Amino acid sequence: MVEGESLSIRLAQCQAVVGDLDGNCQRIIDIWQDCDDGVDLLVLPELVLTGYSPEDLLLSDEFLAHVDLSIDKLIDFSRRRSTALLLSAPWQEGDTLYNALLLIDNGSIVAIQPKHRLANYDVFDEKRYFIAGPMPEPIFFRG
Repeated sequence: MVEGESLSIRLAQCQAVVGDLDGNCQRIIDIWQDCDDGVDLLVLPELVLTGYSPEDLLLSDEFLAHVDLSIDKLIDFSRRRSTALLLSAPWQEGDTLYNALLLIDNGSIVAIQPKHRLANYDVFDEKRYFIAGPMPEPIFFRG
């Protein structure tokens, strides 16, 4: 992106269903497919892939493996899109599980940012499932 050019961002909501990885992945693709070539970045709600909050599903290795396959499907779909995707999803590094922001563009994950402040009040129990990431740094995207 050249200095002075604008960045077009589309924010989208969808009715994600907790635990419905295949259905939520398809909902994401449907929204993404509707973005025209003028949109640089599509931003979706927190944990849209798993539905919020997946709670004890996050304790299942099988569920987390299916999350990885769904992310791979989105990465593959990104090869055919000029619009990048920003979403959060469970992200495992070794034995550590994060609620991480993923920037997917042109066939790869170009940035991963684990959530730093985990909600842990009222109905929110993120600290039970996720590890807090470091203080976030800026993510540079298309200039």
